[in-house]
Amino acid sequence: MSDIKELIFSSKIIFWDFDGVIKKSNQVKNDAFLNLFEDIKKEQKEYILSHHINNQGLSRFKKIPYYMEYLGIETKESNVQAYLNRFSELVFDGVINSDWVEGVLEILSELDKSILITATPQDEIERIIEKIEIGKFFKKVYGSPKTKIECVEDFIESKDINLNSCLFIGDSKSDLQCANHFDMKFLFIKNEYNKHVIVDEDILQVENFL
Repeated sequence: MSDIKELIFSSKIIFWDFDGVIKKSNQVKNDAFLNLFEDIKKEQKEYILSHHINNQGLSRFKKIPYYMEYLGIETKESNVQAYLNRFSELVFDGVINSDWVEGVLEILSELDKSILITATPQDEIERIIEKIEIGKFFKKVYGSPKTKIECVEDFIESKDINLNSCLFIGDSKSDLQCANHFDMKFLFIKNEYNKHVIVDEDILQVENFL
């Protein structure tokens, strides 16, 4: 058995991120943040993209109001909601049509202990997993506005689970921070969007599940 499969199958519970881990959908989100704000300066686009990439895993509920404020756009609740709705429209089909991370479906189909935790809004991730037919692989699905730490806390509440024997599979700094917070094992999925993330040498790093 390969190192990656041994790590996964020996873990009691596996917490999965979505973008960049199950689907290669990072670029969809990158493009959406830029297309959300039209007629802005090049340096503003560069700042928004840089901030987004360096804070992958941070919810759009925090990012979009921040970018609106940065651009001088009114951040009253109804206006923020309009931008959130537009963002959801921009990303939904792109995520559905993005490629799978190689080998992920085979791994998921062999497990009965997977929990999905993503910064994608709860209603949106539920629609996505229904569309791509992977809901059957997860005991529980969590989305924002809860943080990933709050999602893990919610799942383990009233359960006798030793988190040292659990695994978080992610591709962002927030995923790593969540794993470290609970002293979980971590599997880092490398891609072109997370080269800035510093990961300890003793953490297994792979590009896919093959």
